Amino acid sequence: MFSSAIHAARFAFLFFVSALSAGCLSTELPYARRPVRPPSIDTPPSSAHTTRPLEEQDMPFSRQAELNLVALRQAVLQRNPSLTAMHRGWQAALERPLQVSALDDPTFSYGLAPATIGSSDLVFGQRFGLSQRFPWAGTLRLRGEVARNEARAAGEDVNTTRLQLIEATDRAFYDYYFVQRALDINRVNQDLLLEFQRTTETRYGAGLVSKQDALQAEVEHQHIVHRGIVLEHAQVVTIARLNTLLHLSPEAALPAPPQTLPSVRALPPIEALQAAAIQDQPALRALALQVEVRRANVRLARLDYFPQVTISGGYNSLWQADDLRPVVGVSLNFPLQLERRNAALREARAQEQQAQARFEEHRAQVAFAVSQATHTVQENAHVVKLYAATLVPAAEENLAAARSDYETGITDFLTLITAEKSLTLATLNYHQALANYHKGRAELERAVGLPLEDLEVLP
Repeated sequence: MFSSAIHAARFAFLFFVSALSAGCLSTELPYARRPVRPPSIDTPPSSAHTTRPLEEQDMPFSRQAELNLVALRQAVLQRNPSLTAMHRGWQAALERPLQVSALDDPTFSYGLAPATIGSSDLVFGQRFGLSQRFPWAGTLRLRGEVARNEARAAGEDVNTTRLQLIEATDRAFYDYYFVQRALDINRVNQDLLLEFQRTTETRYGAGLVSKQDALQAEVEHQHIVHRGIVLEHAQVVTIARLNTLLHLSPEAALPAPPQTLPSVRALPPIEALQAAAIQDQPALRALALQVEVRRANVRLARLDYFPQVTISGGYNSLWQADDLRPVVGVSLNFPLQLERRNAALREARAQEQQAQARFEEHRAQVAFAVSQATHTVQENAHVVKLYAATLVPAAEENLAAARSDYETGITDFLTLITAEKSLTLATLNYHQALANYHKGRAELERAVGLPLEDLEVLP
């Protein structure tokens, strides 16, 4: 009986090894050798955040005298919990291909004849077996392909959220710049109106102008002061928006925005921008991957019409002859439920067509978004150049001439105030156009899916 057990154990071991070898050779598991690589995104948001000292986490710009856009983007991406959650979801999806493309566990069975236990007339009767099920050739490979493309699509969703956060950060940053410049202009105008007020009071005391000029100067000064209060409130709101993106307290202090912004730069041709967007826009890439997933599901539905093979082997000592005790076998399921399989195939085909239609629709939307953003950037670039080269210098000369003429009595106070308002409006419009230009570039980068520096040409 002891020798029979040894023989049975040897047979079971050889069958188990041969079954696993057959599975590895027939199922084509590329993911075990080539794991899915992560998409081109930044370091996981939580890692850079949790390794910094607590005080630097709470005040990421405490050592900066001027807010830097690159550092601001990095801080927003590192501190955003939604991006962290999506990144963890993508990492979880990376583990799916190895799971769905693996064979089922082998099944072991055992039985014995109780009447033979301790019998002196009968050999101890027992039987045990090992079986392994194998799906039809190519099924596991397609399952792995589906899971891999779903993981890649999840990575593209992370990149889409990342681009949206960058655009929102850029917009808030440039609003912060404009509000600060408007406050600076307001303070200069307050000083200028005080000087005008002193001038009118002096000229009124000398009998050179009417009291109306002095009163008008006071009224204009109060308007400027009120405008400053409104701008200070707008600055508080803008800082709160930036702090919300940074997940800080809305009242947390931030460094001042930069004094200047980069000048206008030439854009690549719109055809090049649209072609880059079709290739690099992560949301579009995610939809293309979903199309591949649906196509693979159609092929899987077709493979379901073929049977699954189960290879089994065992040892049965109930047989008295030793040569009869080893047993091997093959079993097949009969895929006779054709209505269920036909419905599954129709469903998979409909989902493929749906995914393809969504991809085509989004591709058209991407092309439109790139075209619209490009024209917006070009329009704002023209406005920036117009104010910088012509309107602001002309308004400065006009104010200087009006001030000189008023002091010499050639013109009236209304002309002076009008000139001052024209310069204020021209300067504000310049900074507004410059901020809008850069916000338009941020929108265009989000629509294209990559930094414009990678595509730009020299003017």
